[in-house]
Amino acid sequence: MPNILTMKTKTVTIRKLRRHKKKRILSLWNPLNDTFHRLHFGQSHIVGSNSGCDIMLKEEGISASHAVLSWEGSTVTIRDLNSHNGIRVNGRKVGMAKIQPGDVILFGNVPAVLVTSAGSLMKAGPFHTRNTSLRRELERLMRVAPSPLPILILGDSGTGKELAASLVHARSRDLESFVSINCGAIPESLLHSELFGHVKGSFSGAVNDHKGAFERAHRGSLFLDEIGELPADHQAAMLRALESGEVLPVGGERVIKVDTRIIAGTNRPLEKMVDEGDFRLDLYYRLSAITITLPTLHERLEDLPMLIRGFGADPARLDARQWLTLLQYPWPGNVRELRNVVSRASWLDWDTSLAMLPDSDITSSKGMLPADGERDRLVKLLRDSGGNMSMVARVLDVPRTTLRRRINQLGLDELVAPDSEEAPKNSIISTS
Repeated sequence: MPNILTMKTKTVTIRKLRRHKKKRILSLWNPLNDTFHRLHFGQSHIVGSNSGCDIMLKEEGISASHAVLSWEGSTVTIRDLNSHNGIRVNGRKVGMAKIQPGDVILFGNVPAVLVTSAGSLMKAGPFHTRNTSLRRELERLMRVAPSPLPILILGDSGTGKELAASLVHARSRDLESFVSINCGAIPESLLHSELFGHVKGSFSGAVNDHKGAFERAHRGSLFLDEIGELPADHQAAMLRALESGEVLPVGGERVIKVDTRIIAGTNRPLEKMVDEGDFRLDLYYRLSAITITLPTLHERLEDLPMLIRGFGADPARLDARQWLTLLQYPWPGNVRELRNVVSRASWLDWDTSLAMLPDSDITSSKGMLPADGERDRLVKLLRDSGGNMSMVARVLDVPRTTLRRRINQLGLDELVAPDSEEAPKNSIISTS
């Protein structure tokens, strides 16, 4: 008679292994041709230019058998196979190293990234992603969107919190207007009026009745952006409005009933703020029935080609040096900062735009001459502006210090006006 306990134990073990294998989806992403090479669990994968390699890279500088990627338990190890140009992991030359998702690997001069994705695309409203973390958060977001539950969206500046809030509104049932208000951008003296409204004559300058954000979002959605910036004095009033569904305008005598779907967003650590007494615990629980966390751009590098294309540029025109700069840059401004980089590249070129990133060494570290046309374009902008560096910096959307450094590198100091804080009245920068 078979041992039932042993059979059950084996069955459970097999199920656990299957779940483990299913969760550990890892791929090597090559940005030069935007391809994903799946690393099958428990197997070794040889990388090289030879047609017999498991992962074939045809670019210049790749040895016939360049490196091998091997699963060791639940981790992946990379080992150099005596290649001509070696391998680097996050900028450090290695012979063998353990790698993890997000690591940038350089095979000779060919960049690649280890990602937790097989490359399948998900489209959800304004979001297009191949990133596993973002896909998981968006799936949760769309599941709860039809419900009345309040949603708290966490994420660094520039990760798309307001876009996520608009996606919730679009997927909700029979909601009317979408109202967004930035709690950190309104003077504290006006915040109560902007949130809850005021009546005519309630204070100096109140020449008319004013509907607050809650009332404007009646039967719709209200996105409370940067809720972590809400002053302590206003947190009690916010909690009362959320719990009662009523608001009292400044100077008003009657409360107004509101039926509003609440979505909040912040880049602040609310739980830590609660522990330190800077944010009310009851308000935190009232806002966070569902919590969504948006990954940073540096955590979803495999989405770079789609984002660049969405901003009107062709990612296929980027070379290996430019891709390496994009992959190694930390992107503190996230997608918003990437949009600025792409916009600058359309005015000048990619090398110039990337060289203007803080601490960028795309040109100097390679010993390269300035990119074709870069010097001529900067000369034209400086001459069209009368040598006004502040105006050129605004056009290129870069700090003046960054522009000054690049002007020094290109030897264009003589074109800068002695006092370039203000542009000459007759100076016009041509976009042609």
